[in-house]
Amino acid sequence: MVDNFGRMNEPTDFRTKRATFSRLLRAESGSAEDGREVAMTGRWMTVFCALTTLAWVGGCADTQMIDASSGAPRRVDPAVELIARYQPYIPDVPVPVGFKLDQAKSRDYTFGAGRFVDHVYKGRDDKMAVKRFYERQMPINRWELTTTMFVVGDVVMDFEKETERCRVAVDDSGGIVNRTCVKIRVWTSGPIPSRVAAADKRPKK
Repeated sequence: MVDNFGRMNEPTDFRTKRATFSRLLRAESGSAEDGREVAMTGRWMTVFCALTTLAWVGGCADTQMIDASSGAPRRVDPAVELIARYQPYIPDVPVPVGFKLDQAKSRDYTFGAGRFVDHVYKGRDDKMAVKRFYERQMPINRWELTTTMFVVGDVVMDFEKETERCRVAVDDSGGIVNRTCVKIRVWTSGPIPSRVAAADKRPKK
């Protein structure tokens, strides 16, 4: 059919089909773009999950898994291990780095081959970390652990070496800043070697 301007008119059903076909093409084109966006998003999510997993695994290398009171596992930081001072105040009794001698409350003296030490040290580290420190360090100085006690929040450890005894007491009486207090006592419990030697040299009756 020809309109008043000499143009050919398309049948109504043909125009309808063409419009429907155009909509289908646009829909397919949009679906393809959406599909590419979904695929790209999926790839980014995969990369993100992989990085998150690596970060979590790396963090777990420095943590420990324990069971809470509810039975659910939770992560905790590893225990802090203290190191000994390079030059302790008493050569064979180690002191953790960061702990200072409270001179107003400390004393020591020697008598012949015997000695008496009553020292007080204060620092910021946790008392359980201090307990582990002396359990590790005292055997290095030939002290043998004989008794360990936990009494009303205080940690008490007894050591012995030849004719000497050493008691290490750790509590929270240090104060606000240096809250941890370490009290070390060393005394001679057996015969003093010099006196024993002198007695052996005496003429027998």
